Amino acid sequence: MKVIIHYIWIVTKWGGISGFKQEYSKINKFIKNIKNRKINSTQFNTISSYSKIISFINPNDYFIYDSRVAFVLNWLLIKNYSKDNIYFINPSGRNADILNYDMDTIINLYNKNDNKRFYEKNEIYFFYCDLIKEIFEKLKNTNIQKAYNIEMLLFGLFDVMVNEMKSKIKLTRIQAASAIKT
Repeated sequence: MKVIIHYIWIVTKWGGISGFKQEYSKINKFIKNIKNRKINSTQFNTISSYSKIISFINPNDYFIYDSRVAFVLNWLLIKNYSKDNIYFINPSGRNADILNYDMDTIINLYNKNDNKRFYEKNEIYFFYCDLIKEIFEKLKNTNIQKAYNIEMLLFGLFDVMVNEMKSKIKLTRIQAASAIKT
């Protein structure tokens, strides 16, 4: 039971998610599912909370699935790899810029085709972690010493990406409405 108190502290105090449901059985089931590389859509819906716990347990293999990091990854994919048209689900966040720059609308503005899709909820977290580890491996001989530093780098790029986006995307209400319809 002492361990569960630490998990709750990680999410509520350190992570700042006050509405976290403190159910021991759900936390244990998530940890077990992560180890088996299987999560369900309900678990993904609370991935911002759960990933904080698993990243403390094994920081070399699992990372915090943060809406700002997903946002940055999506913007990089839009700018550099738009032909693939597969994106990360952006969990709802409290950040005003994420609310003001709806990623689905931005994707629609940049990619005028119907091939846009998002990674499946049961696979996305593992792909996210694998991508961070892959980036780390490519940068291994730099000053970046741990894979979670890549996650922090992406997190730190959020404001840079938002400023770039603000300079490139000027929307009127009519344009935004038409982008949402496509």
